[in-house]
Amino acid sequence: MSFPELVKTLEMQDEVLGQLGDLLIKQREALRDGRLQVLQDLFKEMQFLSVKAQALEGKRSRLCAALASELGCEPVISEMCERLSLEDGELLRARGRSLANRVGLLRSEMKLLEMLMDEARMLNEMMISEWRRMRAPFDDAGGFSARI
Repeated sequence: MSFPELVKTLEMQDEVLGQLGDLLIKQREALRDGRLQVLQDLFKEMQFLSVKAQALEGKRSRLCAALASELGCEPVISEMCERLSLEDGELLRARGRSLANRVGLLRSEMKLLEMLMDEARMLNEMMISEWRRMRAPFDDAGGFSARI
């Protein structure tokens, strides 16, 4: 039965997504504080964890389909839990609920980071526009010679 492996995979997914959430918080703080080098390092970590999370999602999907096939139901946690023992069903339901909560938190953090990046982009565009406007009179002022 693929049940124990599915539960372990859900736990691993929850852990990796938690690490991604922690990185998003660090990215948000680094962006807010203007620490570009820290942001670059965090993006490298984010790439590594994202690949790991994608691999775990693929494994979870395969294991879920296999367990559902063994149990003769759709690969939906609620349906699988009905066909498992009470103890196993509760364990699977708890792991699924924990993972769903983690995904929700991750989405919230991603939305906050996206809003901060949009705000930073707009601020940068405004500053560039202002600098160009302030520079314009000097561009047309002609030459200046400091010869004595």
